[in-house]
Amino acid sequence: MGRGKIEMKRIENSTSMQVTFCKRRVGLVKKARELSILCDAHVALIVFSSSGRLFEYAGGRSMSEILQAYCDATHNEDRSRPIFHEAKDTTDFEAELVYLKEELERLRKEGRRRNGETAALETLSMEELVRLEGEVESSLSSIRERQEQLRARQKEESVRKEEELLRENEKLRKEVEELQRARWQGCGLQMENATSACSSYSASREEMMDSDDHHSDTFLQLRACWKRAEEYRWKSRDGAEFKIYGETWMIWIGILTVNIWT
Repeated sequence: MGRGKIEMKRIENSTSMQVTFCKRRVGLVKKARELSILCDAHVALIVFSSSGRLFEYAGGRSMSEILQAYCDATHNEDRSRPIFHEAKDTTDFEAELVYLKEELERLRKEGRRRNGETAALETLSMEELVRLEGEVESSLSSIRERQEQLRARQKEESVRKEEELLRENEKLRKEVEELQRARWQGCGLQMENATSACSSYSASREEMMDSDDHHSDTFLQLRACWKRAEEYRWKSRDGAEFKIYGETWMIWIGILTVNIWT
């Protein structure tokens, strides 16, 4: 039967605490010694018991030398990292460099295999080929799914823009209809004024012609204007509203001229 798991909490019994402290301290010193010997590391271990008693261990170098090196390394926080790197053994760098080269080569081979290069595939076994095929199929499925998402998003965006354009066109159409309606209303008002003026002139032109033969030419011109106004009144529905305005002004000018002469 194995040992039960010890719960990590403070031991309340002082005797049990002291016994556990002694056992764990011995084990800790043993591990520190092994680390110093096996890895040629400089290890400094400082322990104070609950009663304040000091226990220490130094491996590789003396305690004072290790503490001095620690103080020098941590004296300036900005220089702590460069000093640490300078203190590293070149063997550590060489081991890390070898590992990085191996990892880089592995990634390159994996990339060539995924690209389907024949030279890279020839070295694979059947199991590796099956595994690679599954990875490729999984990648293709992810790609297709992403494509469908993008297509759906583009379709939604196109529909939204089309609806906005339709609403804008409808708004512009209504504005144009309002402008046309206002223009026709203005045209009708001008026609009524022109008709009223022509009627007034028609009622009085015989009297004016009998009283003063000197203005016969002017009366003929006003009569021609009246006829043209009548003609444009019947043609206003064919788009002659702008011409009506001009003829109406001619009628008013003629009437004012007659009033001045008389």
